[in-house]
Amino acid sequence: MKKLVSILLSAVFALSCALMLVSCSTEPKDDIDLTKVIASVGDRKITLGEYKTMFDMYIKMWASYGYDPTSDEESMNEFRNMIMDLLVSNMVVLYHGEKDGLFELNDEQQAELDAMIKEEIDGLHEYYQDIVSSEENVEDTDKRIEELILEEAAYYGLTDIKTVEEYEEYLKTSIRESYYNDIVKAEATKDIAASDDEVRAWFDDGVKELKEKYNDDPGSYKDDKEYYEMYGGDPVVYTPEGYFRMMHILIAPEGTISEEYTALKGQLDALITEYGKLAFEDARSDEPKNTERLAEIIAEYNEKEVKANELSEEFNKEAKKKIELAYKELQEGKAFSEVMKEYTEDEDFISFADYMEKGMLISRNESYVDWSDKVKEEFFKLKQGEYSEVFFDTDGYHIVYFVSVEEPGEADFDKYKDVIAENIKESNADEEWEKIKKEWCSAEEVMIDYEAIKAINKSDAAAA
Repeated sequence: MKKLVSILLSAVFALSCALMLVSCSTEPKDDIDLTKVIASVGDRKITLGEYKTMFDMYIKMWASYGYDPTSDEESMNEFRNMIMDLLVSNMVVLYHGEKDGLFELNDEQQAELDAMIKEEIDGLHEYYQDIVSSEENVEDTDKRIEELILEEAAYYGLTDIKTVEEYEEYLKTSIRESYYNDIVKAEATKDIAASDDEVRAWFDDGVKELKEKYNDDPGSYKDDKEYYEMYGGDPVVYTPEGYFRMMHILIAPEGTISEEYTALKGQLDALITEYGKLAFEDARSDEPKNTERLAEIIAEYNEKEVKANELSEEFNKEAKKKIELAYKELQEGKAFSEVMKEYTEDEDFISFADYMEKGMLISRNESYVDWSDKVKEEFFKLKQGEYSEVFFDTDGYHIVYFVSVEEPGEADFDKYKDVIAENIKESNADEEWEKIKKEWCSAEEVMIDYEAIKAINKSDAAAA
């Protein structure tokens, strides 16, 4: 229970940092004083009402994931205390940062913070603009966007927020406090480092673990390696045999194919099923009885298949024209990477520039995120430096190019040692930061009233 609580609470910590600035909208019961101060340090304080706002929000969020953190008294107490610890930790960190003058930002820091706030606010409006643009019969776009933004605020329990501007201010405060937390952490852990021995040991252990993993499941290398290449994290320091790099031009038809085609495909599948059943019956019988019907099925299938192919060709004709133009440029000698940059609709290549230069992974192994069987079939007909002819599968039209062989074995230590050192440093800093926060929260100057929060329970949240 404890581990799950920690994960979910931490996941939304940045968003909830500013909750202490939002007043509690729930009317207090006669026996609960929501103005009571339940934690303080210096001039900073937390009231029971502020605590209850966060408690109610987390109850709702947990319920949306199908969990009940208050199913028994022990779990309820743990849940209450962890919410209190989050609020107190945030309060104490901000107190120390302010006391040490860390929030007097220089020009670079202020510009970075302003950019983060702008990105968040712009992203909020763009997100709901996209949603509204896909809705039908919207008379007032701005009003509809405002409705959706306020629905988001209400979802997070911010029922006192009545305007988009108020919600934006809430988000700005949340981002600012999260940024301040990072500043205090960086200052408190600035002397943390990773030793050469730690880096070497991490690398050697990683090689050993990945050898074992990929021996059991070689297909998982593609998932691990591409995740690292896209998002970072721990480097993949061992490569199993049988992997290659491939570039990919994909052109997909626009829109949705006609209902007539879909219906025909269903009829064709039904005919195949019927034929198989009747043929099986005849194969087991001394006197076949289904010969006439089997011939009818073949004739009907051929007729419907011609019509389905015509509809498919019509639907795909523009995509086919485009892939043929790309193929023509390749035939004229233009580099595959250049043609791919101009034509491909494969989002992985479009989104990650590195793949435009070196290609993505492919192997005969089955990975969680994998290429279609048809793509693999066509790729493995190629030699290094060759590209395929145009081919089609359910995703659209393809041309694939054999870029290189992925070198198997242990990675070059020097290539990854700095990344590993930085990751270890961050991990060590995280561990030290938790110790520092615990020490700060345990100081005599910090007042925490855990007894007071027992007045808040699930029924209060449910009624809110």
